[in-house]
Amino acid sequence: DYDFPEPGDIRTGIIVSMSSQGVIVDLGLKRDGLVQPSDLDELTQEDRDSLELEAEVPVYIVDTSQSDRLLVSIHKAMMNQDWIRAEELLESGEIIEEPVIGYNRGGIIVPFGNLRGFVPASHLTKLRRGMDDRQRQQVMAKLRNESLPLKVIEVNRRRRRLVLSERDAQKEWQESQKEALIE
Repeated sequence: DYDFPEPGDIRTGIIVSMSSQGVIVDLGLKRDGLVQPSDLDELTQEDRDSLELEAEVPVYIVDTSQSDRLLVSIHKAMMNQDWIRAEELLESGEIIEEPVIGYNRGGIIVPFGNLRGFVPASHLTKLRRGMDDRQRQQVMAKLRNESLPLKVIEVNRRRRRLVLSERDAQKEWQESQKEALIE
């Protein structure tokens, strides 16, 4: 009973070859998977550095139409794992810490594995009511590279939305500190 992969499936394979043309992954099927250089460029430097011969990697099946090999993506498989982790954090309510990597009018941007998370301005403790737009932008600019405690508050994979809150994380942390004092 041969298990044909379908586009969108996630499989685990072993890296058997690495070159400037891409990475070849043995999926235990009749055809190997090819990870194109453009897919590798999407990975974080840390993830790229972890790729080596004989390493086990998750791959997302992109295209099965070529007769000699499957087109696969390590980046999409890792993003999928990040969405699963985000959903788990939403369920558990666990607090994580991430550095601020950017901002826009609406809030700040933080890395989340191979994804980017958004923290709306209304969920930042350093932004006070009554601040004008310029003051808000200055505060958010100063947050760049600062690590913040965050809680996942929305995960919508289809719309590619990952929303986090510093305010909720701070509130929970303060409540846990009060409980620790009472005990």
